[in-house]
Formats: sequence, structure tokens, C-alpha cells
Amino acid sequence: TGVQTCALPIFYWFGKIMMEYLGTRRLVATYFLGGLAGALIYVAAFNLIPLFGSQVNQAVAMGASASAMAIMVATATLLPDYQLGILFIGPVRLKWIALVVILLDLINVNGSNAGGHIAHLGGAAFGYVFIRLLRNGTDLSAIVGKGNPTAPQPSLLKGISGSIGLSGRVTGVVYTAFSTALGQ
Repeated sequence: TGVQTCALPIFYWFGKIMMEYLGTRRLVATYFLGGLAGALIYVAAFNLIPLFGSQVNQAVAMGASASAMAIMVATATLLPDYQLGILFIGPVRLKWIALVVILLDLINVNGSNAGGHIAHLGGAAFGYVFIRLLRNGTDLSAIVGKGNPTAPQPSLLKGISGSIGLSGRVTGVVYTAFSTALGQ
């Protein structure tokens, strides 16, 4: 469905914005921890919700869509009024893009890929919690390790608005994020 097909573009667009404002360490942390959160919600749902009991033996989790959802929701939580230009639609605020994708997951949770949609929602929940905690002074990216020391401090995040545009200096988000995380 939508997020699975668009995981890489979502990661690129929203990750580029997130890295511009929060640095590579927080981007990588959101990616990995959001994926883990999605996987944990997936496993919990398939083992604790009786509706999925018959599917447990055939259930398989794969992909990075929960990670992409975590980054999308984290970025939309950080900069809800930031606008992206959508082809044939025009400028759309991040909060509306995230809301539509979350609603699509909620609508399709009873479909053929229920586990994928549950994992997406777990990743989305993590992205929201990550930014809320960061704004309150708790930086979960410390779990990942050292990263971009010049990234804004959590206390500065309270004043960020969506009217600030990208400077254009952030390119190669996937390469930069992972090479920094791996210390290369």
C-alpha cells in the first residue's frame, strides 16, 4: 500500500527536513528506534489480539516502512506547518500529509496486510513520542551514540516554526546519515 510503496521517498523528503533541523544522529535514531517500535507493536498485536491468532504462523514482518512512518510523523510533529509542494495539488502542510497517511493505515488495518499497517502505526507513535520527549529535554538519540554535535539542542526546538525553509545544503540523506552513524 501507500507507505510500503513510498517508504524511500518518504524517508528522503521527510528525512532531509528532519536532518536539517535535528542532525544525523537524531535522524538515524528515529529510523532505527521507530523500526523497532513498529516491530514490537507488530509482534504484540499478533500475539495478544485474538483477531490475529489464526495468522500468527504465517505472519512475516519485513521492510522499513515503520521507520519511514516514524521519520514522517516526527518531522510533522516538529514542523507541523512546514509545507511541501505536492505535484498537481500544490503546497501541503506536513501535519496534513502525516494525518492522511495515518488515516489510510487505520482504515486498512483490517485488510490483507494488517500487520504492516499495525507496524506503521507503531512507527508513527514512536515518531510522535520521540519529538515530544525531545522538546521536554529527553533525547532518545543518545541510545544510538555520538552523531552531529552541531544539531540544535532540545531547548531550541520549542521555537521552530514551519515557515523556515531548507537551505539546500542537505543532500544525500541516506549516505550521510548512515556513514555518520557508522563513523565513516
